[in-house]
Amino acid sequence: MNSTQYREKLTSLLGALAAEEREDAVAFYMEAIADRIDEGMTEEAAIAAAPTPEEAAAAILLNAKSVAAAKTGDTADRKSPAASGSAKQDGFWKRLKKGRLKPLEWVGLVFASPFILAAAAIVAALAIGVAGIVLAAGLVAAVLLLAVWILVLACWIAGVAFVAASPVCVLYAIWGLQIGDIPYTMVQLGYACFGFGTGIWVLCGCKALTKCVWNGQRKGWSAFVRACKRRWGKKPAEPSGAVVHPAPAPAPQGGPVAANMPAGAPFGTAPAPTDTAASVPGACAIPAPAISSDAVGSGVPGSPALPLATSSRYAAFFRVCLIMIAVGLALVLGGFLASGLNWRVFCSSLYTNGSIVLGGTVVADPRQLLFGRLLYWLY
Repeated sequence: MNSTQYREKLTSLLGALAAEEREDAVAFYMEAIADRIDEGMTEEAAIAAAPTPEEAAAAILLNAKSVAAAKTGDTADRKSPAASGSAKQDGFWKRLKKGRLKPLEWVGLVFASPFILAAAAIVAALAIGVAGIVLAAGLVAAVLLLAVWILVLACWIAGVAFVAASPVCVLYAIWGLQIGDIPYTMVQLGYACFGFGTGIWVLCGCKALTKCVWNGQRKGWSAFVRACKRRWGKKPAEPSGAVVHPAPAPAPQGGPVAANMPAGAPFGTAPAPTDTAASVPGACAIPAPAISSDAVGSGVPGSPALPLATSSRYAAFFRVCLIMIAVGLALVLGGFLASGLNWRVFCSSLYTNGSIVLGGTVVADPRQLLFGRLLYWLY
């Protein structure tokens, strides 16, 4: 059962209540489930820790009947002469609005008015200052968030630029073969390998970074909205008699096996068997899921296990990227050494004075190169 099904089931069971009372009661239980999810529990575990819709509905309906009976008794008490007499006595502010103060109260109000106005001015100034601080903090947070997203975008652009430059370097390498300049060809192939390996690595990192920033922004905004609702919004009152199951205690250091180990037992001692159904009242025995040997835990409570095959794929992928980067650096260094440490081997120039210069070699007729006629037409 997920949160939506839990809400619909509880709402249908509380059909006898008024719409506002029903919404408040359902909101109380849904907020308790949301709090446990924020603490690290999965949705299924949070719902399992909460009372079932039937238990919650029974407790809420029973409380509604007792509240209705109490209201009936209060109404009867209010009809007595003593209660009606006390109700007719208005407070100071109500009598001030109506202009029915006593003479001494008018005199005290006139003498205290300067202090009241000064206090009101101080409160207004403090409120304006606090509002300014909050607004400034919000603007700073927005600017920082924008800067983070600009940084993420810059990383994406850098990765795409590295990958896009690889085919261009391959084309330069082909031109180097056509003109017979082997060192220049080696340098351009090194550029292509280095750019492609670095670009793919950067793009994978950008994907993980984007996901991390987005999840952090979403969780932060959700926590801020929830805090605002708790502080200024209408918080649903906890129904009297509501059944709220306590959250399960965190596992002790060392996992469940260490929790069952006898005190002072040497390493290697078998853990003592425990009966979960007998230790928790009303609980049923549920077999623990077997841990597969082809899965590796992610280390985050409530997160799914990462298959070993997936981690191996990622490791192989990054290994290939490292190999391409290393090969690219080796080719660049080899081409530079083969050229006799000629720095011009790193340079390329398109149509300088009507010709193409590749690694210090001038190509008089660029149309003989691959795609040379297209370049000649473009320029």
